[in-house]
Amino acid sequence: WLGSSPLFNISAITVQGNETVATEKIIRLSEIEIGSNFFAAKVKKAEENLEYYPFIEQAEVKRKLFNKIAIVVKERPAIGYVVTPDGYIQVSADARMLAVQQTLNNYNLPVISGVDLDELTSLGGVIENKKLQQALKVLSSCDKELLNNLAELNISQNGEIVAYTNQNLEVRLGNMDNVDNVEKRLADLNDIIREIVEQKIPLDEIQYIDVRYAGVPVIAPVNEMK
Repeated sequence: WLGSSPLFNISAITVQGNETVATEKIIRLSEIEIGSNFFAAKVKKAEENLEYYPFIEQAEVKRKLFNKIAIVVKERPAIGYVVTPDGYIQVSADARMLAVQQTLNNYNLPVISGVDLDELTSLGGVIENKKLQQALKVLSSCDKELLNNLAELNISQNGEIVAYTNQNLEVRLGNMDNVDNVEKRLADLNDIIREIVEQKIPLDEIQYIDVRYAGVPVIAPVNEMK
């Protein structure tokens, strides 16, 4: 009787914890439908379906009396794009390949350049690449304001990391083998960029910002030799 009574058909599905993945997509991925039987809902299978999707790190699906389903997710957001011959690879902070796209229309995350990916993993898989992992360590150390202000993070052949801001400022961050104190250096950089913007310092008068060394960061004018 419980399996056939319309009194126990699912009347609502709620979703919490999502910011980038649409609620409708999460419900669709769960394969639980409104109107289906409450007791027949495969909650464990729904969790597996959701966690298979690269942008969702963790999912919990619960039955709520008397005929409701609650889905709580923890997202795995993209932190940057890697330039490859196959397109732009969206990657997470833990180096998982989230998606591939051919263009960067209206993107708001930094592009990671200078990283050669010999072989791509499947969607959701971890990309094993030392340069990429170091670049992601740098980006993970950025607060949200600074991350949104970075246009590109380039790693040269000799391992030097150079960032470019949305204001087209070149920022020298140092060698990728020496990024242990990068969080402090990036905090200083955030303050410098904010001061430059607030004081309306002409950007064409700045050649680069150097935060490679301990102490006061260096703002090099355009007339200084590199």
